[in-house]
Amino acid sequence: MRLKIALLFAVLCFTPCFAQADGSYTDIQTDINIILQSYQGYIKGSEIKNDLTYLLLSNGEKLVYDDKLPKSFEEKLENPDLKDTLSLVYPLKNPIDKMNLNDDPGRFRSLALLKAVYGKNKKDVRTNLIRVNFCGKKLFFNKQNGAAEALKNIGAELLALTKIQPQLKKYITPLGGTFKWRNIAGTSRLSPHSFGIAIDLNPKRSAYWRGHSQTTIAEFSRLNYPPEIVAIFEKNGFIWGGKWYHFDTMHFEFRPEIIAKAR
Repeated sequence: MRLKIALLFAVLCFTPCFAQADGSYTDIQTDINIILQSYQGYIKGSEIKNDLTYLLLSNGEKLVYDDKLPKSFEEKLENPDLKDTLSLVYPLKNPIDKMNLNDDPGRFRSLALLKAVYGKNKKDVRTNLIRVNFCGKKLFFNKQNGAAEALKNIGAELLALTKIQPQLKKYITPLGGTFKWRNIAGTSRLSPHSFGIAIDLNPKRSAYWRGHSQTTIAEFSRLNYPPEIVAIFEKNGFIWGGKWYHFDTMHFEFRPEIIAKAR
């Protein structure tokens, strides 16, 4: 697998950067290398066909990096290509305050990639779930791609943190849950909880954008959520829903590619 990644990386070194409408540039080489490194064992190669670059998945499917279709924000939510999924850079700075309009790094999700890695349906995902000790609770989480191991490490670090700062326990428990096969509220898109790669901490200490007016969404401050908790999750490959313009502050999601792009 390392040889395949090295060969693919070498080919992509000759792929040019493409200018975007806003004047920024997308580095195909960097993006695809990030995806390869974040999902090792699930991608077996690539091909260029009709001027489009595809990643070849181990399950026999292939995913286009850039379908070159103009898309609105909502269209990227509904049908993102791999370029879209990495197009918004997640801010690692802790703490942060306000986010710009529709700046939701990580909300563009390639369901085809998630299904190939974590399970194509509810039954398949269930077979990949294992129990994880998280802050004294046994939770189901997906064992694929190191997700469950990452959550286990987070649980151990949070236990150590709350021994030093016991006032933070109220943000962690009671938990909102992990695996549940369902759509995202108000949409027909599968939630990352469906794949067993997301965890919600204490709902009573959280805020969710759907309960706010457009004005309060724009003015929402993230500074009242403990940055120590966020940093531990990010260290282990999770993104925080609080760093979205459309915020969901109890939500943490295993997305190693988003964290790798941020770094």
